[in-house]
Amino acid sequence: INLGVQGVEETMQAHPDMRGWFFVGLWPLFADRGAMPLWEQATRTRGMKTVAFDTLPVELDLMRDGYLEALIGQKYWDWGASSVQMVYDYIQNGKRYPTFIDTGMDIVTRKNVDAMARAWETNDFSQPLPAP
Repeated sequence: INLGVQGVEETMQAHPDMRGWFFVGLWPLFADRGAMPLWEQATRTRGMKTVAFDTLPVELDLMRDGYLEALIGQKYWDWGASSVQMVYDYIQNGKRYPTFIDTGMDIVTRKNVDAMARAWETNDFSQPLPAP
């Protein structure tokens, strides 16, 4: 987390006119509020945009507070449920599956952040998210 925060803040110092971030790893976002003052200020005062991978609750809170524009996340819940079902189907029924299975992605914006938060709160990821 600390190295992620350091990287963000050093980059912001070196490039003060930077207009956006794409966090492939969300480690800096796990830091306490105030740990990245340059990023927070740029987001709040000059509209810098940030998009990140994953749709974890900490990110949903940051989105609700206006720090993130969009989140792109794997369908974590389905990974486990589908995997168990496939193993069961294979063992019980000999069912075969393709080598690669695209489980899809969740796209979260301010328009559907509350729906994703409800899914985490209820542990019910069975319903598709509203359109972003």
